[in-house]
Amino acid sequence: MSDSEFRGLCHAYGRPELADDDRFATMAGRTLNASELVPLMTELSAQQSAEDFVKRAQSFDVPAASVVTLADLPQQPQIMNNEVFLEREHPVAGRIREPRPAARFSSTPAQAGGLAPTPGQHSDEVVAEVGLDAAALRAAGVIF
Repeated sequence: MSDSEFRGLCHAYGRPELADDDRFATMAGRTLNASELVPLMTELSAQQSAEDFVKRAQSFDVPAASVVTLADLPQQPQIMNNEVFLEREHPVAGRIREPRPAARFSSTPAQAGGLAPTPGQHSDEVVAEVGLDAAALRAAGVIF
C-alpha cells in the first residue's frame, strides 16, 4: 500500500494521526512495525460494517471492495445474470445448487454432468469388473 493510500486508509478509519506516526508513515515503517499495525487495523476494521468501510475508503481514494462470501455468491447480480448456478434434484441430498458448465457454445450447448452416485449405486458393476461375486460381498456386508 502506498503512503498516500495508507494516509487515506487512516482517514477512512477516523484515525488520521496514524498516518503521521513515525512507525507507520512509510511503507518501510509499516513493514518493520507490522506486529503493532496489523492488530490495530484489525481492531479498527471490526468497528464498522464492510459496506460502510468500503464507501469511506473509496471517498479517500483508497481502492477497496467487499469480499463476497461463498454463502452470498449465488445472490450476486453478475452471478445471477450469467446464470452461473443451476439447481436440480438429487435422490439423497434433495435440491442442490451447483455450477453449470463454464463454456457456453450456441451450436454445441454443454449439459450438466451426472449427479453424484448414491452409496452402493455402482457396486455391482465395480466388483464384476474385477471378477468378484457381488452377492457374496453384499451378504458379507462388504458392499451395499
